Amino acid sequence: MEEDQNLVMEETVGQTPPAPATPSFKPEKSKTKRKTMVVVMMVAALGLVIGGSLYLLGQKAKKEEATPTPEANLGLTTTYQEEETPTPIPEEIDKTAINISVLNGTGITGEAAYLQNILKDLGYEKIEVGNAPKQDYEEAVITYSSSLSEEVSDEITSELEKIYTKVTTKISSSQEEDVVIITGLRKGATPKATPVPTAQATSTPEASPSATPTPTATP
Repeated sequence: MEEDQNLVMEETVGQTPPAPATPSFKPEKSKTKRKTMVVVMMVAALGLVIGGSLYLLGQKAKKEEATPTPEANLGLTTTYQEEETPTPIPEEIDKTAINISVLNGTGITGEAAYLQNILKDLGYEKIEVGNAPKQDYEEAVITYSSSLSEEVSDEITSELEKIYTKVTTKISSSQEEDVVIITGLRKGATPKATPVPTAQATSTPEASPSATPTPTATP
């Protein structure tokens, strides 16, 4: 019996003991793989968030560049170059060729001649003077030919408005003269008193009454 035990022990001593069983790490590898996938997904999501934010910031920056805010323009002066429109050069008017008729309409001596001298100082030469059919005008009346230029009519009207209390202008397409002026009362002047005719007594009925001459005003 002892011999059998010793034989078994000798056999056991002579043999190499079996290697211990290696534990399986498969569960650990599965957990690591899951963690790696989660990390990758988180990184990808973070990348999408960052990329989206950068895209939105870029779009906002483009809009701000396209539409500057009022604060960005403070202290800056923008210069625009506009095309200069050439000023039309008015045609030269020959004032010496314009016919003007000045009529005394107030009965005050020398009114037509007075205006004639003023118009000559403006460069007009063809000026005739006379008396108007009526001598009770208080406002000056100017009648322009429809073919007369506005430059001339504006100049004459402006000059007469400096002299007379009131000026009325008209346009005619039939008058021969370029300008017809009936003088009125100058500023500060008073109308001329109309003389009242007096009856003359006759000594004998046979004598015919002498005619009283009607006074005429000097233009």
